Amino acid sequence: MKNISKIMLSVVFITLFAACNDDLNPAVDTAYFDRKMPQAQTEKDAIKKLYGFYNESSKDKQYYEVVQKAGIILNFSPTRKLLSLCGDQGSGWSGQYKNFDEAFLKKLVDDKVTFDELLFPERENRLDTLYRATLMVNDPFDASIKTNGTPK
Repeated sequence: MKNISKIMLSVVFITLFAACNDDLNPAVDTAYFDRKMPQAQTEKDAIKKLYGFYNESSKDKQYYEVVQKAGIILNFSPTRKLLSLCGDQGSGWSGQYKNFDEAFLKKLVDDKVTFDELLFPERENRLDTLYRATLMVNDPFDASIKTNGTPK
């Protein structure tokens, strides 16, 4: 009788633990913004945070991203040379750039480019001036990217 009680108690704890855990993709290294950070500040800091996070990593993952739960996702794949953006989790991916490497990410940080400027390049004339020949939209969008966020 004691063994059955122990087994039942173990099953309850395992079930509770599993229910509280988000499934994380092992191919993705994710840094999270504080939920309380204002959206405007998150969008301003996203590229800088992603670059710092990637630079300090062991560089052994396929994807690196910064995520604000119920907010933005900025996802970088150095092996696939893709930068993918989601401006509103649950609404799908918003854009993607190809031929994108660490040096280009650093250039965006140095030029103080914001998430919004990447998300809406058509209304940001500064990007056109700075990166006309080098910032290339990936069309069609490659939806096979991996993330720990919830774009859809």
